[in-house]
Amino acid sequence: MDLFDSFRMILFQPFKSTLQETVEASLLLHVIDAADSRKQENIDAVNDVLEEIDAGQVPVLLVYNKIDLLENVIPHIEYNDENQPIAVYLSAQDELGIHLLFEAIKVRLKTRYFSFFNFTTARRQTSPCFLSA
Repeated sequence: MDLFDSFRMILFQPFKSTLQETVEASLLLHVIDAADSRKQENIDAVNDVLEEIDAGQVPVLLVYNKIDLLENVIPHIEYNDENQPIAVYLSAQDELGIHLLFEAIKVRLKTRYFSFFNFTTARRQTSPCFLSA
């Protein structure tokens, strides 16, 4: 176990009961710093925590933020073979691709309450909870 894992476990224990509520979630938004060179390690660490709290089967939408810090990356949605959104690439700072995030959430949840949601003003409303690496 390296220092990062030890530190994660120390921080994880006090929040374990809160994190266990994620087991009941319909969809988790896993926000990732797209410009971080350790992004895959961070993703793996979050996935490990999800497994530890028995939330590994909860659907996850990856949200790659900070694409403004990368070259040749534009806001877009990545889809799986079933044409379901699995990742969204955006820049919250520059407000690029936010509408794509809401569209991906809409498709993944397929619920009626999104039919009246105004996506153009969504960035000014209260944000949902995010699980960040």
